[in-house]
Amino acid sequence: MKGIVLKYINELKNDHHRYKSWEHCFEAFEGIDKTDEKFLSLHLAFYLASWGMYRGSSGLLQKDYLVHEPVLDVIEEYKFLRKDSITLADVKLINKAVNNIKTAYKGINVSRTLATKILLGTLGCMPALDRYFSIGWKKCEETKDWQITTYNIVRFANNHKSDIEECRKEIESQVEYPPMKIIDMYFWQIGYEEEERKKNGRRKK
Repeated sequence: MKGIVLKYINELKNDHHRYKSWEHCFEAFEGIDKTDEKFLSLHLAFYLASWGMYRGSSGLLQKDYLVHEPVLDVIEEYKFLRKDSITLADVKLINKAVNNIKTAYKGINVSRTLATKILLGTLGCMPALDRYFSIGWKKCEETKDWQITTYNIVRFANNHKSDIEECRKEIESQVEYPPMKIIDMYFWQIGYEEEERKKNGRRKK
């Protein structure tokens, strides 16, 4: 795990890299204070934009950043999930938080990818289940026959606690990266490299 995650971590050393958007958002939501909803909504919007959630097909592209204000209630309700150790006992609560995020927005079709990216950027209790994560999950020898469920993700994290801690020690940041962010980085990096390999293979033909 460490070798793969280090490739991701090394990118964080570049000035103003888009990967840092997660850090800024996660830090802003520490001890969430809804008295400044505009501040939190703006951080969430920019983080999501950095991670591809404002593409042309997204309903968010047609909205300003204040569209995120309703979801702040959900984040505040589940702020107890922002912790260092996610256990199997938290699975139902995380799934409920995902569903509540989906219904919080008005006039926007909220995908699983968007909902989990919001949880990752604010509470750090769940990796973002985007395309690269899914490819990485299916490519990994240990998980390729597992369904991508919250239960299985937490199970994988519990099986690799020491590996995750090793990776966390390699990150030079004032922001403490939660274990689920390491899981996100690990599978995302595997998926990204797999897609690049396929892309390069097609170019050679």
